[in-house]
Amino acid sequence: MGETTVEHAAPGNSADDEDDNFEYPTAWRLAAITTALCLSVFCMALVRTIMMVTQVVSRSKLIDTSGQHNYRDRHSPHHRSI
Repeated sequence: MGETTVEHAAPGNSADDEDDNFEYPTAWRLAAITTALCLSVFCMALVRTIMMVTQVVSRSKLIDTSGQHNYRDRHSPHHRSI
């Protein structure tokens, strides 16, 4: 049958050479990257929690528009629910 020929790329142009020159981050750099990722996830979760709490509070109308607590007015014996 026929012969198969394999053409090799010129040295320095192949993807294998790029993989051979790859260096993993050192321990300190890896720790810094991991810490930064963990802090970013924590900050995102904190912001989402704060937003959710403010939505719940605004829905329950415990805080009026001026930011003063409305608890006493809401739970007084003369309070009427609308």
